[in-house]
Amino acid sequence: MTTALLADLKPVLEPLGFVHKGSPRLSVLEHPAVEWYLVFPPAPLSFGETYIDDSQSAVLSTPAGKLRIVTATHSVMDRLSAAASWQDAPSLEQAVLVATHQMETIDWDEIDTWVVTEGFHTTREVIDFYRASRRSPPTAQRKGDG
Repeated sequence: MTTALLADLKPVLEPLGFVHKGSPRLSVLEHPAVEWYLVFPPAPLSFGETYIDDSQSAVLSTPAGKLRIVTATHSVMDRLSAAASWQDAPSLEQAVLVATHQMETIDWDEIDTWVVTEGFHTTREVIDFYRASRRSPPTAQRKGDG
């Protein structure tokens, strides 16, 4: 995550082969030889109405310095937010894929609390996500649990 503007990111990433895609305001960069793309969300980072403090990000040490990245938990929250808000099947599929491959690293209590707090716990997409993840969906009573 960075607060850098697209104008600051492009000169660094374009020489590496990354190309800006999408609208001028979105910092999404793709590389023709890489399956994944880079997204630089605007600060402060949030999923739904829930803001994520910088200290809650994962940190990846690289030869060029430290890079803050979203956790698997935050990735699921992002994709579930899109799935529930827009009934977006690809976002639901991505949430399930992350959950399936990162089952042991996801903070399920955080996900459970978040879906209730955001009001997503009764959406078809979130219920389908829990079913695919072989977990019981949270109920509104868990909202205050800590």
